[in-house]
Amino acid sequence: MAFLTLSDVHIYSDHDPILDRLIEVFKWAHKQKLNQLFLLGDIFDLMVGEHREYLTNYQKFFEELRVLINAGTEVHFVEGNHDFHLRKIYQEIGANYHKKSYQLQVDGKKFYLAHGDEIQLENFDYLIMKKIINNPFCERLAGVLPYSPLDKLGKNLSQASRKRNSTRYQEESSQKVKELFRKSVDAFSQKERFDYIILGHSHVLDEYQSPKGFTYFNNGYVKMTQKILLYQEGKFKFTDLSSFRE
Repeated sequence: MAFLTLSDVHIYSDHDPILDRLIEVFKWAHKQKLNQLFLLGDIFDLMVGEHREYLTNYQKFFEELRVLINAGTEVHFVEGNHDFHLRKIYQEIGANYHKKSYQLQVDGKKFYLAHGDEIQLENFDYLIMKKIINNPFCERLAGVLPYSPLDKLGKNLSQASRKRNSTRYQEESSQKVKELFRKSVDAFSQKERFDYIILGHSHVLDEYQSPKGFTYFNNGYVKMTQKILLYQEGKFKFTDLSSFRE
């Protein structure tokens, strides 16, 4: 059994260099006959609502995923806080779609996979906002809003995000985020037992052996780390993107 998990790629356009690296990963997964691929949210900087323009503007991404799925790899997408209300888009190419999380059992172990925003502690105002955004009215609204202003908004937010990310990954702030998420997964583990908890959202790469008896991984921010998480032969490894080149 082998699978890949990735999140927080934050593709900002079809010319984003990280997109080509992602396509290389998909092609490697196809060649290796990977069992499963988990996309744990924020794959794009902004993708909201079931607009078919996304399939056209990011044709390389969706077509390569479709090829992978048709070859037998099970692909799961879990909503992030930058890409949501996209069920029809992903289901059209044959992917499995999840609003909050996905659970599986592999090799006798229990796994929990999610974006991570709903697990994070000290996040009350955000959770209220997300509950509003996820109500059925807002989901329908996202599908009928014109694509052009959404696309323009996404580009503006992407530019602001890149400026913010260029200064945010200082060691002190990253350590605080890491500690917050470790505290968050420890609290979450009291609700239900898992052997592994795999998240994104924090943008801080992490592997944590909890004293509560589980292991937590965070995918980090792919554009900075250039790594994604591979599970193979019963072991996890953060793997350099360069390893997936043919």
